[in-house]
Amino acid sequence: MARTIYLDDEDEGLARESSHPRFVELAPDSFFDETDEFSPFGNDDGNDALRAMEEWFEDSDPRTDPREFLTELLDE
Repeated sequence: MARTIYLDDEDEGLARESSHPRFVELAPDSFFDETDEFSPFGNDDGNDALRAMEEWFEDSDPRTDPREFLTELLDE
């Protein structure tokens, strides 16, 4: 069974349209605001982590557990 990966368009940035439908149901508008320093992905660290995870998903085998990425990120 293939998994669907939701990645943002580099030119468009964060968008509800490119996010998992369940996440969209739960996330407030502030989650998609890259200009708000207090939003999860609006600050440098949050945005860097999001972009790194997107790259990791693009480069990883689809069967790889995402916890592997999080472990690597926290180890850094």
